[in-house]
Amino acid sequence: MSNKALELYTRRVNKAKQFFKDNEIVLKEWESVQNDINEAEGQVKMEAREKQMTYGNKHFKVTYSPAWKKWYDVDFLLGTASAKIIKENCLKQEINKIVFDKLVDRGEIPIELQQKAFREAPMTARVLIKKIEK
Repeated sequence: MSNKALELYTRRVNKAKQFFKDNEIVLKEWESVQNDINEAEGQVKMEAREKQMTYGNKHFKVTYSPAWKKWYDVDFLLGTASAKIIKENCLKQEINKIVFDKLVDRGEIPIELQQKAFREAPMTARVLIKKIEK
């Protein structure tokens, strides 16, 4: 690195340090404001999840979107007559959903088995707060 570049870097770092020193009060207040906003955002999201609803006002729209984990029950499937086909084609540590669904589509695995093995469980719902642009 050339001496000129190092001198430029040093001046800019010192300028940034001086800026933070000169504006310490404002920056601390800004941090407090950001913390207040984050706290309010958490309350809005918690309320939307509890009420399971989308709502808004003239400034913001709060969108509630339930989320679900979906999978095929490996233990159930391995206890069936189609276990050999499943092990050979779509089982690693969990069922490969794409391959499993193709096997069902081709008729190698009965659709009834697919329906019985399907599981879903609710996850934490997604909540999005979006500013309404005018």
